[in-house]
Amino acid sequence: MTFPIYLDYNATAPVAPEVADAMEPFLREAFGNPSSSHRYGRRAHEAVENARENVAALIGARAGEIVFTGCAAYYVVIHKSLMVALDTTTSSQATETPSVVFPS
Repeated sequence: MTFPIYLDYNATAPVAPEVADAMEPFLREAFGNPSSSHRYGRRAHEAVENARENVAALIGARAGEIVFTGCAAYYVVIHKSLMVALDTTTSSQATETPSVVFPS
């Protein structure tokens, strides 16, 4: 069996099996809004905070330095804010979505 080579990672990307396994409970039964105070939201909030701590530990950062965004628009706001606050420029990879590379 042959598989196609998919190069449009700006649109979507494959997920490693262990990532899919970790996400499955939150896609099926624990799908609450992490900003809500009900039990579904609290469980989702706890999962996000655990993920934040895991990512921070992986890259040697503090959990408070990790920001998860939902889409490129949020990234652009954070990116531009940091550029202004730090009076600096940043770089991105050549395959980044145009809305990130060329924010308005």
